[in-house]
Amino acid sequence: MRRLDRLLLVIFGIGVLGVLMIEFVGRWVGLPAPQLVVGAGDEVGVWGPIGLKFAWAMRSEHVVERLAIEPAVAGKWVWEGNVVWFWPQEALKPGTLYTLRLAAGAQAENGLVLRRDALWTVPVRMEQLTYLSGGEVWVADPRSGAVWPWTETNGNVLDFGVRRDGEMLVYAAQNEQGGADLWVLPRGADGDQAERLLACGEEICQRAAWSPDGRRLVFSRSAERQLPHLWSVAWPDGQASALGESELLVGDFASWSPDGNFLSFYDRTARSIRVLDVVRGEMVLLKTEVESSGSWSPDGQHLVYSTQGEGGPGPFLSLVSADLRNDTLRLFFYDGNSTYIYGVPAWHPGEDWFVLGLRPLQGWVSQQLWVARADGLERALTTDWTKTYGAYSWHPGGRWLAAQQFALGDSTASPAVVVWSWPEEKMRLIAEGAVQPVWLP
Repeated sequence: MRRLDRLLLVIFGIGVLGVLMIEFVGRWVGLPAPQLVVGAGDEVGVWGPIGLKFAWAMRSEHVVERLAIEPAVAGKWVWEGNVVWFWPQEALKPGTLYTLRLAAGAQAENGLVLRRDALWTVPVRMEQLTYLSGGEVWVADPRSGAVWPWTETNGNVLDFGVRRDGEMLVYAAQNEQGGADLWVLPRGADGDQAERLLACGEEICQRAAWSPDGRRLVFSRSAERQLPHLWSVAWPDGQASALGESELLVGDFASWSPDGNFLSFYDRTARSIRVLDVVRGEMVLLKTEVESSGSWSPDGQHLVYSTQGEGGPGPFLSLVSADLRNDTLRLFFYDGNSTYIYGVPAWHPGEDWFVLGLRPLQGWVSQQLWVARADGLERALTTDWTKTYGAYSWHPGGRWLAAQQFALGDSTASPAVVVWSWPEEKMRLIAEGAVQPVWLP
């Protein structure tokens, strides 16, 4: 045998021996513990998700049956490659430390087995609020009242949306062509680190809404003197397309159901709210003159919206609930004598009551905030009729209600963002000259 052949044989033998040694050591030591995957600041928002990244492809059933979270919370485990994600079905508690446990015995496709239990602690972020002021997005701590800017656009932001996990901001900003582009900015990043998601030229792209899983954005796109149409853009590849197979869908104010199965939006040509069943591709039409996309129930099965009625001292707005499982409509809330105009409800998380705006048909023109249940009004949260309230929403943790406030009868007044704490029942001013309060999970 020639010397070169012997050398090649030796090298081959060493390689085989090395592979066998790695396999032997790996099976003796076992599968390495996966890496915890969480959000900015090594925390998660109240809607998660919490991820575990494995070094090898896993046998999913061996993993999921050995996973547990304390305190216990309902949710589902979803695999993406070698990462398994926990998506809670109820909001995690802000400021709480959760323990994630993976019991020994989880097995990889190559046969490696986790020899020991693995534990991780996962902190949940405290509440934060975002809003628009001076053409920029700001962040506020409702407890301390501290505020700080998130975007840096020279005052060009038109509107914005926050992803359900709280890790990403999308905003519409005016461009040099007279239109508006869509930009994205990660949580914790400086404003100058924003990336343009979609250049829209002379058209205005705005009011983008994240799908609950964070994989898709639906937004309105309009040319000068044209009605807006709905478009969709995939995340993170940025591939945009018009929503609608055969023709463009006229639509605005897109809103996803909490479970991501439905998308509601307002169609000005049909004078209706359209509800798209994302899974089946079917569309429901809800007639109303009120331009909004309605308010989703926490389970995502009901859409409550305002519609105009007749009776009493004059025209009024009644609330209707559309049951999307059974294709039925019913009055959601009605005082029996048509004396009030109602705003859509904001359900308190985990409770059977909600907050809604209420304005009498005669008398004061301001809208006050009331606590109500399905069977009637309970009490007023605000009683100063010189101020009006709107754009109200609960933080998923259930302690804070955010709203937009405006003083009537004062030509120098500007809108303000306020928060109301429960059960302390105290109102706090967050910022003056501010609009569009949105909770940051």
